Amino acid sequence: MYVKLSDAAEYCGYSETQFKRLSAKYGIPRFGPMKNRFKVEDLDAFMSDQDTFKKAPIPRRARGSFTPVTV
Repeated sequence: MYVKLSDAAEYCGYSETQFKRLSAKYGIPRFGPMKNRFKVEDLDAFMSDQDTFKKAPIPRRARGSFTPVTV
């Protein structure tokens, strides 16, 4: 079953704003043409263990270093 953002936030016990932040931070899968639906199964999994949805950190490039390219 799929639920809207507002219903998903209420289901998990968060405000809509807080749930938006959490869904972006943890990468909870979104569905639908507007990406505004969540699976209840995913919400249950998120509530039982949030670390399963934690995104891997994006590797950052060192600033100020220049790598010349030889042709």
